[in-house]
Amino acid sequence: MDFGGGAVVGGIAGVGILGALWNQLGIYWSKLVGLFFVQLELSGPASRALFMFLINKCRCTRWGRIELISCDEYVRPLRRNQVIATELIPTEPTVWFYGKLPFIVARPNPACIKLTMIRFVCNYRDFLTNAITIYNEYNNNKTTSITSDRFFIRRFSGEVGRHQRSENNQPTSPGGTAEQAKFSGDFNGFEKETSYPLGWTRDQLGQPLVGSSMDNLSLQPQMLIAVEEAKRWRESETWFKDRHIPWKRGWLLYGKPGTGKTAFTRALAQHLNMPIMLFDLPTMSNQDFVAAWDRANAFAPCIVLFEDLDNVFHGRKNVAVTGMEQGLTFDCLLNAMDGVTNTDGMFIIVTTNDVSKIDPAIGVSDGTASTIASRPGRVDRTIEFTPLDASGREKMAVRILRDFPKQLWEYLLKEGEGDSGAQFQERCCRVALRLFWEKCIQPSDEQVIHV
Repeated sequence: MDFGGGAVVGGIAGVGILGALWNQLGIYWSKLVGLFFVQLELSGPASRALFMFLINKCRCTRWGRIELISCDEYVRPLRRNQVIATELIPTEPTVWFYGKLPFIVARPNPACIKLTMIRFVCNYRDFLTNAITIYNEYNNNKTTSITSDRFFIRRFSGEVGRHQRSENNQPTSPGGTAEQAKFSGDFNGFEKETSYPLGWTRDQLGQPLVGSSMDNLSLQPQMLIAVEEAKRWRESETWFKDRHIPWKRGWLLYGKPGTGKTAFTRALAQHLNMPIMLFDLPTMSNQDFVAAWDRANAFAPCIVLFEDLDNVFHGRKNVAVTGMEQGLTFDCLLNAMDGVTNTDGMFIIVTTNDVSKIDPAIGVSDGTASTIASRPGRVDRTIEFTPLDASGREKMAVRILRDFPKQLWEYLLKEGEGDSGAQFQERCCRVALRLFWEKCIQPSDEQVIHV
């Protein structure tokens, strides 16, 4: 009789029984641990709130691995980009303290965070509520405990055109790409609310701040009126909501290239202390756009910028997509701008070099002296950016050539008639730099300088 086969079967059965017992013990152990500890796992916006709370309100012990990343960031006191180091929450479990309360934190991936807390010592609901409340107050500019500066620029890109052949003519693997793209705007480099920079404070890093931003621009009267309107809108949230009027605005800025549409938007954001959410529409599908829109909405009040829309849509046709890629559709764009979802706090700015390619459903000038657009609710006001007028040219010339006698550069005001802002700035800079390099601080009044 062959007893070998039976022994093997019996051994396999024994291993199966031991495995089942081990699994059962694991279940009981998990329940036993659960009697004394609360284990939480968060992802999405709540994880960002917790990241910010931990870095700004809690203290990490140094008994374990320390993780840092480096990135190029603009350092405002130095007025240039520098490499900075930023400390991250470690991926391995580490001990943290909130006051005297200890707990364990782990970051298994960039978009997820795990907490283990003593059940009878800490109320995890209050802990998380406090973290999310502080995060929401920061986004809505109701607290300065983290930073008083809300001006930054965040770019949202999509997946369209990304899955192309690599340099060796092999198809790129899409594995993990969508997930990485989903969080690329959330956990990439230095971010004030979720990073701890070494050697600098948070307010010392970020986009350059240029004094009184609006004072540095050569704005025409209709633009000054628009700036005042934007400021009143920013300060009137309660008024709008009490009257059941959506607290949102939409502007269409149109004019030839170089007339200052982008510079105006940036200065307006700094003037109102609001972030800019820049949408890279040519790279976006509907799914990309909706996800980015929801993400941007978390930073309201904010400016949502659709730059050069005429390079994306001619009328209602998306002319930016290539090949077989499915790009953003016009109806998806319209539904976000004025759909059923909440848009409170969204200040939408659309720029275009060719207003004739903008569909009236978005909102264009009605052809009269009125600045009310054809489709209020999406675009409420249209602002035309024209070549600099005489006062605008003089203001720019004074700013750039202030070290030289007025009679020396006064002729530039006439030569620059019809220039866009970018063109006249270049005209002034050439003269100013030439004089600076030659150290002609007091040249003769008869000297003529040609650009």
